[in-house]
Amino acid sequence: MPVMAPVAARELQGHFTTALGALDELALTDAPRDLPFWRAHIVDLKANAQMLELGAPKAGS
Repeated sequence: MPVMAPVAARELQGHFTTALGALDELALTDAPRDLPFWRAHIVDLKANAQMLELGAPKAGS
């Protein structure tokens, strides 16, 4: 099992922004069929990281 290092939420924002940019640069012919799912998943993760950064409670808490 790899050692997990804590990552600050604001650092995650940069990773998510980079990931979204990479997905947006894919040519439609090279993109996987489930690209919209993965893009939406990253957008959701980015929003969750932003809520953690702001100290907002999670939905349902």
